[in-house]
Amino acid sequence: MKKLTLLLAFALGSGAAQAATIFDCKITSRPAGGYVTDRYFFEYDTNAGTVLVFDGLIKQALGRPISGTVSLDNGAQTAFSWPVLYTNTSGQHAKFAFRGTYFKADHTVLVTAVVGGGEYRGSWEGRGTCSLK
Repeated sequence: MKKLTLLLAFALGSGAAQAATIFDCKITSRPAGGYVTDRYFFEYDTNAGTVLVFDGLIKQALGRPISGTVSLDNGAQTAFSWPVLYTNTSGQHAKFAFRGTYFKADHTVLVTAVVGGGEYRGSWEGRGTCSLK
């Protein structure tokens, strides 16, 4: 996981990280065999209204953080959405729609993944906690 953190820091750049909040989210409850990974990083720039997302699936598919969408930001929660196009080692394709919802009161996170439009169908969710930096 240390390599993932270093890759994220390198990819985001030192200047960008100072202007934004980094959500470091550890998923502690998730189904086996699903596509919700064990850790998520969100770099949320509230001034620009932008978010960069990085996790193990994105690392495997693209090797760098991707842009997401700020779906919701209010006094209770912040939610981000992002798509991932993934090809497994057998050449099967999947199109994922992810959503990560951070609950401000208790610092918990809910990540959902829905796959469709490819050779896979299904949905998964994971829960955990985030620290903000």
